[in-house]
Amino acid sequence: MQNQHTKAVWALICLLGLASYAVAEQQELTLANGDRYEGEVIDGALEGFGRYTWADGKRYEGNFSAGKRQGFGSLTWANGDRYQGNFSGNQIEGRGVFLWANGDRYEGSFVASQRSGQGVMQWQGGQRYEGQFVAGMMSGQGEYQWPDGTSYTGMFVQDRHSGLGILIYPDVSIFTGFFLEGRRHGMGVEQQKPAHSRCKVGGRACCRSLKRLSVTPDAAPRMPMGLGWLEPMTASMDLPTVTDTLSP
Repeated sequence: MQNQHTKAVWALICLLGLASYAVAEQQELTLANGDRYEGEVIDGALEGFGRYTWADGKRYEGNFSAGKRQGFGSLTWANGDRYQGNFSGNQIEGRGVFLWANGDRYEGSFVASQRSGQGVMQWQGGQRYEGQFVAGMMSGQGEYQWPDGTSYTGMFVQDRHSGLGILIYPDVSIFTGFFLEGRRHGMGVEQQKPAHSRCKVGGRACCRSLKRLSVTPDAAPRMPMGLGWLEPMTASMDLPTVTDTLSP
């Protein structure tokens, strides 16, 4: 008799637990504004995996929590721009890859839907930057490479090389010194490869002559021009908002 009573108590506990557990339902919803959702819904809110398509053509596919993009997913804009990676509270947050329709590509860290932290930006024109970003701009330590082989390694401030850095030209000439807003500025040392030099170190020609010089922004010699220097992102990172609660 006692054993039967115990079984009845456990059965009641299980029933109460099931009653309090919300089960996700697969639904297809169309909003009055033309947006569409296909996926899991709990108590009228987007919860779990789903696909949300905006009336203007944007599309999100991935995880939702409490009606917001949360976790891993992909967001595609109507113009072909695409992001794939982590979301938090409806925003791009954490690691991810952003691909522009024109061929530009960024892979790295995001904070509040902006490039922030360590990342790699590659432009369709052949330029490449690897280093630190702050609030969507190249700021901090990094390396920028031009298509012609010129490279700069050093400090960046708001998408410009500013501070101490090293600029290496295709002919292996090197300038080490200070920069301001993208130009050589202040004291520096220039190493120039002599003509017909046969000296090589590690497969690269030696620089036998050193010249200590001071330059100003107006006299910044031999800076690469016309190569699309450090363009900002070509597409807005503003994200569309998912309705927190939906009803069929």
